Amino acid sequence: MWLQLALTAVLASQVLSQVTAPREQNCLLNSETGCSFARAPEYMIIAPRRIRPQQVFQVFASILHMKKYQEYVHVHVSIIRDDEEYAGTVLRFDRPSTRIMQLRMPASAQEGHYKLRVEGRLQESATGNIWQNETDIELYNKQASLFMQMSKPLYRQGQTVHFRVIPILPNMMPKYGSMIIYIDDPSGMPVRRWQGLQTNAGGIVSQSFELSDQPNYGIWNIRVLAFGHTYRHPFVVEEFWEPRFDVNVSVPPYLMIMKDINSKIKGVVLANHTSGRPCKGNASISVFFRPREEVWNQTQGWMKPYNDAMNAQGRWSFGVPLSKPGYMPVTEVPVRDYHMYFPYHYKFIDYFDGRIDFSYTLRQLLEVAVQYTKGRADDIISRDKVVETLVGSEFVFFLNVTDWYSGLNRTGWAGTILFDNKIKIKFVGGAVRTFKPNSIMKVQVAVSKYDGTPVSGGAVTVTDAISSDGKQINRQLSGPRTQSLKKGIAEFEYTIGANAESMTLTATYDDGGKTYQGGQAVYQNPEFEKRDVEPVTLHAWRYYSPSNSYITIMTSTDYPKVDNEFKCRTEEGGGGQMPCFTAEEGDCFTVAEKCNGVIDGCPSDGADEWGCPEEEMVETHESPLDRVSRVMRFYDNSSWAWQEIFVKPDGRVDFRVDVPKYPLSWVINGISVSRDLGLGIMKHPVRYDAARYMYIQVEHPKHIIRGEQIGVRVTVFNYWYDDDYLE
Repeated sequence: MWLQLALTAVLASQVLSQVTAPREQNCLLNSETGCSFARAPEYMIIAPRRIRPQQVFQVFASILHMKKYQEYVHVHVSIIRDDEEYAGTVLRFDRPSTRIMQLRMPASAQEGHYKLRVEGRLQESATGNIWQNETDIELYNKQASLFMQMSKPLYRQGQTVHFRVIPILPNMMPKYGSMIIYIDDPSGMPVRRWQGLQTNAGGIVSQSFELSDQPNYGIWNIRVLAFGHTYRHPFVVEEFWEPRFDVNVSVPPYLMIMKDINSKIKGVVLANHTSGRPCKGNASISVFFRPREEVWNQTQGWMKPYNDAMNAQGRWSFGVPLSKPGYMPVTEVPVRDYHMYFPYHYKFIDYFDGRIDFSYTLRQLLEVAVQYTKGRADDIISRDKVVETLVGSEFVFFLNVTDWYSGLNRTGWAGTILFDNKIKIKFVGGAVRTFKPNSIMKVQVAVSKYDGTPVSGGAVTVTDAISSDGKQINRQLSGPRTQSLKKGIAEFEYTIGANAESMTLTATYDDGGKTYQGGQAVYQNPEFEKRDVEPVTLHAWRYYSPSNSYITIMTSTDYPKVDNEFKCRTEEGGGGQMPCFTAEEGDCFTVAEKCNGVIDGCPSDGADEWGCPEEEMVETHESPLDRVSRVMRFYDNSSWAWQEIFVKPDGRVDFRVDVPKYPLSWVINGISVSRDLGLGIMKHPVRYDAARYMYIQVEHPKHIIRGEQIGVRVTVFNYWYDDDYLE
């Protein structure tokens, strides 16, 4: 069954505290301009930055200390917009403590920006404030997230579409209510509508509808109007008519480029009639080289058919435009025109019996690629440019099959994208950051492969250098540290002293053997190839505080995942400039110097390169489902396992279904919705193999006449692991 995961956003919190001015340390010795003393912080408020209508959210109010004459302090928290209060609450403090205050925005509140106002009063009804503060918050009218699940990713004409809608609150609890559901075709025209649908007792809405025999093909949408918001979920409807036989080409969707030029890529072709009987005949294989977008643009590949026709010396090729064509992305070249744009290698197969196994070495594929890049394969190999030439490109294996029994011809194709075996290493959260003295600084190092998947083995070693009291003399804080990877992440902790000013961390990765801990080897992976990985460096500076006071916020996320990052935000100062970490007068950087890749605005602390978004230079490709030709099994009916069942009091669910007879593998997943526990999804789907050990299929006419001679075809399918004699 097809499953789509829904992600819910986590509310970012903000901290409000009383702003203090710097204290003059030697005011009594030089008091010509007077003495300025800052008040100690009296309160701290923590509130969410984003709120929703009809949602009860909490505000943490802390009174740090109270004056002797203050018997009570009344804290009034309100949300205002254009001098109109939308929500408010008051809480009385009789001693320094931390309390939780709850507010709820009305359902009629409009989306936009609001003010969170905090006021401290000696008396609840008094208008005078002993302190007050305001900050900006955002009201988002999306009250719930909708988890929409389809029975499968692809549909064809005449099939039944099953879908579910599960409203989920930000705390992953179910949301109950009514909704209006529309089904929009590719032109945006609604073709089906359900009004006033109510979620059932389990918090689920389940519906289905049947496609016509001639629908509009393309991307359809399920449009849901619920809880003051519009939700959309796309699905694909394609035209596909059941053929006499299918040609299923299977190759790896991605392939790592190895150093061995003779390493092979293998594939298999299965040609079977719709009854399951294997085809017999001949076939041909054409391997096309489709370059990555960068090479395609450099060589102006869209001009190749036109240029070839112009160089044909009067022989104009069929299908070539008479005028110069405009730009066309490489992904929009149709498969039927690959022979006009891309180089290929052709091979003929004299005979096959249902199955074709083929293989190509990396050298053979490189020889096809150099026909496009205009070079020699031996030169590329000698200069070690194989990875640079092939990475990000795609090889498409095109099969043309002729069935001798029916006399029909059918094609199939599949593509393989080559990626580098280089390992990437980086600091999670950026390579420039700040630290607070007398605190613990945690850093995470992410190690991933070229496609972003985490590396499962190896070790990361981090060396540190720290400077104190403004001196340029560096010393090590704790010496080199080595940690094994856990889900592609290695975490390190450093205890920062009170006099630390700056810190530099250098991380290296070792994948070539063992990691020792206490004299014992804790990791050994012989599959990794020993190679050099470029080290990365992190620069950290002491966070500036005029009063030399700091607060540290910890997180409960012990093990972040690869490519999950913490994002920070800085506010611009006057004149289009932003302050450096040192916050000294004149020590600022401009917007143009922000995130330009060079530490030039703040050479002393690198604040101009702090919190910059990381740009991945990896080209995005189509999904593996869109890089393979269609066969009948893509559209098989999966509704046999589409069920909604209420759980019994013992927590058990029992149901019976009719399993399809054809030998296919199915992936079955399950979700649950509980009033008390919220949404639950199976961590590991169940793979079910519907292939029987042996079965017989008989084909014969449905109606016969007395005395007529007929033929009956019996096909025996044996999926047993041994080829025993069958009688």
